[in-house]
Amino acid sequence: MSDLQFAKIVASPNEQSWAQVYSAGKLFAVIALHKNGEEQTSLNVIGKDILTTLEQEFFTLEHKSLDTIKQAVSQTAKKIPDSVSSTFIVSYIADNLMYLFIKGNARALLKRDEKLGRVSDEEESDELATYSGFLQDNDTIILGTKQFFDNVAKATLLSSLKHTDPSDISEDLAPIIQGKEEPEAAAIVILYKDAIKQMGSSDSLETTQEAPEEREETEHEDKVEQPAVVPFVEIEERKSSRIPSLPFRVSLPKLPLSKTKKMILTVSVILIVLLIFAMYLSAKKQDTTREQMLYDSIYPKAQKQYEQGVSLLDLNKGLAVDSLTASQKILTDNQNKFPQGSNQRKQVDDLLQKVNDALKQNSAGSAANLDKSKITITVQNGSGQEGAAGKAADFLKSQGYNVSSTGNADNSSYTGVTIKVKNANNNFADALKKDLSQKYSVSSVTTDLSSSFATDALVIIGK
Repeated sequence: MSDLQFAKIVASPNEQSWAQVYSAGKLFAVIALHKNGEEQTSLNVIGKDILTTLEQEFFTLEHKSLDTIKQAVSQTAKKIPDSVSSTFIVSYIADNLMYLFIKGNARALLKRDEKLGRVSDEEESDELATYSGFLQDNDTIILGTKQFFDNVAKATLLSSLKHTDPSDISEDLAPIIQGKEEPEAAAIVILYKDAIKQMGSSDSLETTQEAPEEREETEHEDKVEQPAVVPFVEIEERKSSRIPSLPFRVSLPKLPLSKTKKMILTVSVILIVLLIFAMYLSAKKQDTTREQMLYDSIYPKAQKQYEQGVSLLDLNKGLAVDSLTASQKILTDNQNKFPQGSNQRKQVDDLLQKVNDALKQNSAGSAANLDKSKITITVQNGSGQEGAAGKAADFLKSQGYNVSSTGNADNSSYTGVTIKVKNANNNFADALKKDLSQKYSVSSVTTDLSSSFATDALVIIGK
């Protein structure tokens, strides 16, 4: 477990330059933008859009590793227009492991004990540079733009870092930045504390650290590539870019405890439980906030497109279908980002059902004279009866469908006929159900067939 304290330093923007500092949980970012050409959009609007994209890309990751976070940051960086030059630095701290991503002219420094070192390379690069390494208790990290470090003298920086509280460091440095016309100057000061070590030093329990034994790479290390960190310039005792973490345990006294010690132990356990519960509530609240922000960013837009499409049905059916299709794309692209059973997911599903119904009734492809040869179908035998797939394929061909292949299903316990159609071809779902119902009992019709499936539709013949 870790405890992170931080403080932000940001200069005042102008029409040509803008900077901002962002934090959410264990995710931190510093961004600076500068207009190079005739960009009409406000930098404030562009910057907030970039930070919103970062939040959406990051917090929808199911597994946060070096590669997945780098991909999220890379996708975010694509939102920066060509007419705008940028500095972008992102850090994520998981327990005592820090991931760092830098694009443009930004720097990252680390203070450990009484020494100050450099984490990132000083050379500016348009490519996304990646760093990672382990932190130690009471490490102080400074992430900032080049303009920030250019305007803070080294002696001033070293003097301010004598403070341990990031707020005190910010109070020393903020007036310097805000007193100069450098709108691209911005930084964040982060103090890392090992929560377990802090708790261990505050009670009377004996804490021990076992010497690390030689072992194979852990599952985490197998999955996450650890690129070499640029050596900390003045931290001589650091021999490699990866600082080993030591196993930690609490050894309870073997002798009988006095009443006072028992009381202290009981209180300590209660405090630890309360701390864990508070962290759980905080994480849950953060997830809820993230889901609500995502919902607010997509649902009103999709609803507006739907309402616009419905209102245009009697005036211009072509434009109406375009609006409905746009609404459908917004909803299907983001549908699975909301947990099943949540209020946001229910509202998204309900609106998507309305959109699909409207498209089925009004799109040109839903007419009775559909060109059935345009859809490719795979027929599978899920009944265990020999020849069932071939007979169904012949029947579908007689109805004008294009049957591409036949085979066996993943099991032979299907009941009735299961129809699965890709969402892009959902207008054929009703036609398939209607035609197959002439000879079979249709038990299921869905339009969520994977887009990577070999054909447009899958028909499984059950018992």
